Amino acid sequence: MITKVKKFLPVTFLLTVLVFLVQATLTADKSSASKEKKDVEYRNYINSKIKKLEIKTTDGLVLNQKSESRPVILNFWASWCTPCIKEFKSLNKLKSKYKDKILIIGINNDDEDPLITIKKIEDKYNLLFSSMSDPDSEIASLLNLKHVPSTIVLKNSKVEFIKEGEMSFQSPEFEKVLDKLL
Repeated sequence: MITKVKKFLPVTFLLTVLVFLVQATLTADKSSASKEKKDVEYRNYINSKIKKLEIKTTDGLVLNQKSESRPVILNFWASWCTPCIKEFKSLNKLKSKYKDKILIIGINNDDEDPLITIKKIEDKYNLLFSSMSDPDSEIASLLNLKHVPSTIVLKNSKVEFIKEGEMSFQSPEFEKVLDKLL
């Protein structure tokens, strides 16, 4: 009897592992499909809100999304946010590379003296793009963004890319996104 159990033990073990792997794969597929559905729903939500935005930078640029044909990069930042500050170098490199083929607009979320803060940051980091003040985070709230930094890329008022958190604007993946939009 013990010999029969010893023979079936490896088979039982393998079957258990196989069942576990199949179950894990099915769960991962459902999770991935669910995430994709949430991403599409989120983009649709932002697309419905983005057209209502009035974006006017501190240097007087008014974004008219209906007539803007270039990719528009909205970068949400705050002066107290270390990852935001780290992104400035990468954003400046991006602007230098693509020049007028893209439009970058920083959206500052500082609530104390935001216009003074923006000017100080623009001067200190030699920013090659304009920023606007959003001291009450109305735009971030409208777009349901939870973190700074966050980046949204638009083309013809449609969301093409969203990233919450720090990123490199020189990454091959991000440059592929931009190149596809140009």
